[in-house]
Amino acid sequence: MTHFATADEKEGITKQLDCFNRVTNNYNFSSSVANSAALYKFPEARLDWVRPGILLYGASPFEDISAKEIEVKPVMSLVSKIIAIQDIKKGQAVGYGSNFIAKNDMRIGIVACGYGDGYPRHAKTGTPIFVHDKTTKIVGRVSMDMLYVDLSKIEKAVIGSKVEMWGNHISVDEVAKNSGTSGTNYYVIYPPQVVFHWIIYRWPKVKQHISAENVAELHLNGKDSAHIVLFGIHLMRQLLNQRHLQGLLHYQRLMSLQS
Repeated sequence: MTHFATADEKEGITKQLDCFNRVTNNYNFSSSVANSAALYKFPEARLDWVRPGILLYGASPFEDISAKEIEVKPVMSLVSKIIAIQDIKKGQAVGYGSNFIAKNDMRIGIVACGYGDGYPRHAKTGTPIFVHDKTTKIVGRVSMDMLYVDLSKIEKAVIGSKVEMWGNHISVDEVAKNSGTSGTNYYVIYPPQVVFHWIIYRWPKVKQHISAENVAELHLNGKDSAHIVLFGIHLMRQLLNQRHLQGLLHYQRLMSLQS
């Protein structure tokens, strides 16, 4: 077994794979070398076993190739809701540090989710976010328990409207890019108040199960809390015969951040 250091870089895997093959050629045992980037980009790395990581979460291991291009779907949605709405005038500020100044009159929504709930503190003004039925942007600095969104063009948004920070409509990679970090962070780092609920289902009946959005909605129940829905995939990664992945076992877990 080895793990590629530059499978997602221009350098690729040639040198490291050649070295691995020279060392292991005289041994008769199963080999595993491919991480997510190698699995997608380098067929020669698909040996007996593969070890996809970030791909299982529906995110891209590459900076220049999106999850949509790779054709993977997000397994996590971080959702909350609008808890207050303020109309502000041109020249007024939003958030700590007053680093966002409105250039026009604006309608601002306050969302019950902040960096204390797993949203990146360094997400910049302009980071995409999905409110009610439209994509808009966050404005101002992210607070511990709240963030602020532009509702100026979303007239139907009201207190209680659903907000998706990332998931089916907003790519976690987009949020990460606007935060100067990797989307992997948002799949593995959660505050201690997160409660896990596991729901198991069988392949290939996945599409018949309730959507991430509906699951989250069932658990809102009027509470001012952020909810994370994570549809994880446990993959039995042995490659058989023509190197096709077999034995997929899907599971789903719901994590809710109670306020």
